[in-house]
Amino acid sequence: MSDVDRPRLVEVFALRTRRAWFLMKQRAEEQGGGWARMWDP
Repeated sequence: MSDVDRPRLVEVFALRTRRAWFLMKQRAEEQGGGWARMWDP
């Protein structure tokens, strides 16, 4: 990995993690089931 690309790896990781969180939350709200159980305290 080049010196230019290496710092972007953290940025991409943060964006993908945030996106996954929002998708799981959306599925919990719309589909319920196991997705909803993950969000119950």
